Amino acid sequence: MFGLSSGYKIPVRGILMLSVVVLLPMCTETPLEVELENQMSVPSADGAYPPKAPPSTDLGTNFPTEGGALLEADRVRLTFDDLETLPDVISVVGQVEVSTELAFSGDRSLKVSGGGEGYNRNFATIRLGNEFLQKKIYGRMMVWLDESEYGDGGDFTYVQADGPPQSKWIAAGASEDTRVMYRGRVSDYPQDGTFMSNYDTWIDNDGDGYSDWVTNCWVHSETKFPSGEWVCVEWKFDSEASQIKHWLNGKEIKDITVTGSGDECVSSETQQEEWTAPTKFVALHVGIEQYSSFAVPQTMFIDDMVVGASHVGCPNEVP
Repeated sequence: MFGLSSGYKIPVRGILMLSVVVLLPMCTETPLEVELENQMSVPSADGAYPPKAPPSTDLGTNFPTEGGALLEADRVRLTFDDLETLPDVISVVGQVEVSTELAFSGDRSLKVSGGGEGYNRNFATIRLGNEFLQKKIYGRMMVWLDESEYGDGGDFTYVQADGPPQSKWIAAGASEDTRVMYRGRVSDYPQDGTFMSNYDTWIDNDGDGYSDWVTNCWVHSETKFPSGEWVCVEWKFDSEASQIKHWLNGKEIKDITVTGSGDECVSSETQQEEWTAPTKFVALHVGIEQYSSFAVPQTMFIDDMVVGASHVGCPNEVP
């Protein structure tokens, strides 16, 4: 049902192209494909944090609903085939572009470049306006992480879903505008280039560049994020169970599965080290976000991405 597409059109300079396809559940004999084609210019990187607000158009709320497709849809496929414009559901910040340099299928992929040497954010952001994605979001993307002369180069985020805080933490002192984040990261511990689950919260009402509600919690894996080859990376972010899971090439990375709490936090007092999920996920970000002054330049290619409310699995081409 999730056949790979091919055949790309030459993009307009300064415009990122993406195709958004709504897929009916697996039991449907013929998937209904709805192509959205709108236009959005690619903004330049500004290094701003907290993140800019996601695009105003929700993923789901602007889909045509012929035949009940919106109500029945279980997954959304994001491809880079036959594109001329960027859907309103996607925005980008930083060094993000459609590229012909490398592709898992077809001729193009999404190229993301992290500059290193301090904080920089290079994300494609998808606003999640449909309830089936706001409570439990599974994802899959094919990723090529360039082999670098600088080494493996952790630490950076490659996927993040975020939303507003639960009421119990608002009652405890968190601002209603606090951004609660579930992340998949590539870490520099226990060795460079290993997977990490990360939980963080951000609100900076006083403008000092530091979060007023500090958590920043982690769980490290022994599994390395492969470089110099296409790999299938999957995740599950569950707001109802406060759970994070990750997979590599179809195999669960069990040592960074988190339900409720992980290993340690920068602040153990703020939430008693609880990884309490947001009330709902409102945005999904993929790409490279770097933090440290020791961060090194990184290049990532993303292709054949699927987001849904149930486990997706890898393409047939992945061994």
